[in-house]
Amino acid sequence: MARIQTPEGYCYVIGIDDLILDRLRASEYWTDALSLEWARYLIYSQFDTIDLTYMRKVTAEEDPKLAARLEQEYPWVTDHMFN
Repeated sequence: MARIQTPEGYCYVIGIDDLILDRLRASEYWTDALSLEWARYLIYSQFDTIDLTYMRKVTAEEDPKLAARLEQEYPWVTDHMFN
């Protein structure tokens, strides 16, 4: 999370890795298809910059289902969006 100074005060912004994880959570726990689309798009658009090691660590500590979802979607992106 980054703290950014604005003219109105501070703003806290989560990083791309946490944003992807947030969308995967919505997909996994609330069956939100649009969130799954967003997670896939974000993985694709930020493919070279995301910290997969960090994301795997967070999901493994949080919930095996979420870890499995990440491991399912990451290859899906490489197989379907880069070809």
